[in-house]
Amino acid sequence: MTDRTATDRPIKEQPKVFTYPLALKLVYRYGNIAATFTLALYLVPLIAGASEHSEYTFYALAVGIMIVAINWWFVKLYAVTPYRVEADEEKLVGSSYVFRSKRVEIRFADVVDLKGGIFEGRPYGLMKVIDKEGATIAFFHRIRRSKELQGEILRLVPRKVYDDVLDKLGMRKDKIRKKASKRR
Repeated sequence: MTDRTATDRPIKEQPKVFTYPLALKLVYRYGNIAATFTLALYLVPLIAGASEHSEYTFYALAVGIMIVAINWWFVKLYAVTPYRVEADEEKLVGSSYVFRSKRVEIRFADVVDLKGGIFEGRPYGLMKVIDKEGATIAFFHRIRRSKELQGEILRLVPRKVYDDVLDKLGMRKDKIRKKASKRR
């Protein structure tokens, strides 16, 4: 009979934590307020001058549409982009969402798609991890240690999803090569 101690048990690896710098948290959280305020400054004189200049009505409508579009985009962003992402060998966890205290957990074995940013051959942009139930965790390339997070995701997703990402990258390379050859 062997003596087993607490140190004989395998140590579960702590999840890796990825967060945004404070300045980016503020931009992602309040950027729409600054943009809305700036556009509203243009909107007021356009509405006031619309009675004298009919073309101002068109511009006021365009600015109003921009205000709605920016705020709509931010609301959609708030729903899928956590400020804190944790990754271990089994799952990806998003927490600390804007205006919500929700927690989204995606098991790597359940991931069905990776979209955006580096997963589609672009160096920047919003990247999304989507599971079979439609749960989504999104993050920008500006998250601290983003390359490490991207590597962990690619290493742990199912082979089919990994191969799909490689296919997307291959198609992107082919498009770039075709454009380059047309320029010559």
